[in-house]
This record gives sequence, structure tokens and C-alpha cells, in this order.
Amino acid sequence: MTDYTETQELILASAKKHFLNYGFKSASLRKIVSDAGFALGAFYEHYKAKEDLFCTLLDKTVQGLSSILIASPITRYLGESSNAISAS
Repeated sequence: MTDYTETQELILASAKKHFLNYGFKSASLRKIVSDAGFALGAFYEHYKAKEDLFCTLLDKTVQGLSSILIASPITRYLGESSNAISAS
């Protein structure tokens, strides 16, 4: 039996695949949930609508990109450059 977080992650992984392959409008909520291995009721325990699922996926993507940018050498370089400029 899967726990709450694992169910949510499995639905998100399936949604990512479907949104990338079919686009938001054509991605079927029933197919997303079915491919994740759940019934539609499990979806509604985690999300209110397909839009909510998409926004959650988008938020996770932006957070991942932000952490990559923060850790990148160019960001550190730009940060050092802006500190040098503001110190002068």
C-alpha cells in the first residue's frame, strides 16, 4: 500500500509525462490517474482539479530550476560581481 506522499508523487510523474506528450488541454485526467496506478478518487484526495495538478507540477519544476541556478558557477560569479560593484 502506498502512502499519501508516494501516491502524490506517482500521480505527478504520470501527469508530467501526459502533459509533455499531449499538452494540458488534451491530457486526460482519468488516463493520468490510471497510468499512475490509482482510481480517480485517489486524485481528489490530493488535488481539486487538473489545473491544481498542473500548478503543483509547475511549482516543483520552478523550484528545481531555482536550486540549479542558485548553485551554478555563473550565479556565484554574478553575485560576486554585484558585491564588488556595490562596494565601490
